[in-house]
Amino acid sequence: MPGIAKWDISKDGLTYTFHIKDNVKFSDGTPLTAQDVEFTFTYLCDKLCSSITFDPSTVDIKGWKDYYDGKANKVAGIQIKDSNTISFQLEKQNTSAIYSLARTLVLPKKYFGKYYKQGDVSSIEAAGDKPIGSGQYIFKGSKSCEEYDFEANPNYWRGKPKVKKVILKVTNQNNAMQMIKNGEIDLNEIKPNDENIEEIKSFQFADLVTFPANVYGYIGININRDMFKDKRVRQALTYGLDRESIVKNIFGNYGLICNEPQSIASWNYNNDVNKYKFNTSKANKLLDDAGWKIGNDGVREKDGKKFQIHYLASAENPVNDILVPIMKENYKKLGVEVLVDSMDFTSVNVKVQNNDFDMFFMAGSLSANPDQSVVFKTGGAQNFFGYSNKELDKEMCNSLKEQDFDSRKKDYQKVWKIINDDMPTIFMYQRNDMWAISSRVKGIDITPYKDFTASLWKAKLK
Repeated sequence: MPGIAKWDISKDGLTYTFHIKDNVKFSDGTPLTAQDVEFTFTYLCDKLCSSITFDPSTVDIKGWKDYYDGKANKVAGIQIKDSNTISFQLEKQNTSAIYSLARTLVLPKKYFGKYYKQGDVSSIEAAGDKPIGSGQYIFKGSKSCEEYDFEANPNYWRGKPKVKKVILKVTNQNNAMQMIKNGEIDLNEIKPNDENIEEIKSFQFADLVTFPANVYGYIGININRDMFKDKRVRQALTYGLDRESIVKNIFGNYGLICNEPQSIASWNYNNDVNKYKFNTSKANKLLDDAGWKIGNDGVREKDGKKFQIHYLASAENPVNDILVPIMKENYKKLGVEVLVDSMDFTSVNVKVQNNDFDMFFMAGSLSANPDQSVVFKTGGAQNFFGYSNKELDKEMCNSLKEQDFDSRKKDYQKVWKIINDDMPTIFMYQRNDMWAISSRVKGIDITPYKDFTASLWKAKLK
């Protein structure tokens, strides 16, 4: 419901009530009402719904699980007050719920729900080929999955967009620069490096916007493995890896080392954490203290087992191309042997989900919602590392209960400090995103938490 409603939260933090603006309509001219909101969230709680943007378990609306399991024919916590007012009652306090409730796009019940039945979402998926929404533009069609055409929505609640037609084209790093130069596209994300920046500046008709990306690179560690259970070992592997050289080689001046799973642009970022500066001596000391002793062959041993790491490396990954050689060289100086198992990304992903790994590299996503319980809380759906810290679990729960902004910020900074000390994964980098925007386009505003579509309705062509 981005922009179309105001909300208030009950004192106990359990009920979120949304008040929909009077002038909001779908592109076919029908009003957007609380019934449409109820239908949308009910569908999202259906067991067969395949949404990748809404996870009902992380919001925990009262009764969602009964609907999901087919034990109820409605979600008990969703209550329509009147045609423009709807409330959501949660099972427990969850300050991160607002990010999902307020940002979910509403589907018109009359169109998408016409044939919907609980446990059968096929009619909704079929209707998605010709979508109707309340957004700025109306989808008109596509051409060979390479071009998607949109027209301004005359019923858009902020007013009809000034640019009548928008065409989204599929590009890649090989052709985007030339397409910008030729005027075939007006804005595109470009890999940030000195060469690309100088080339775009040479065009003399494009502006550049650069900001921290909402992703962080990390090396996953299987804490179920005996050799990784002691946090001193994980800290040693972080100290002993020259992350600065790796990040510099991959991104040049357009990436920075990260030490917590949070963006430097976030309101709750905690810079007061251990930076784990590259230090081979300190890493060796930590491994000694953890009981791993250098063997005759130069490889550390403990309880009759050698310190050998099987590293899953996804093939044709430019990060691994740079990371792996440096890692092998750095860890050799620690008495740690790295054995590389190279395979396609899908195979790496399967092994990770099946807990069949020692270490791997991947990227994690960040958003305006700071909650990372799904990754780092005991039993989290994406906690593939076997990580568990009861103190952290408690602090994460506290951060979801706290309504006061300043207190919540302190709670999250405690969370990042605990994770930073435990190092359940080796945090590698936060890279930059960069957008090139033609100077003929005015009014586009892009930030780390707002993509170009948010301001497209007010854009003008010079």
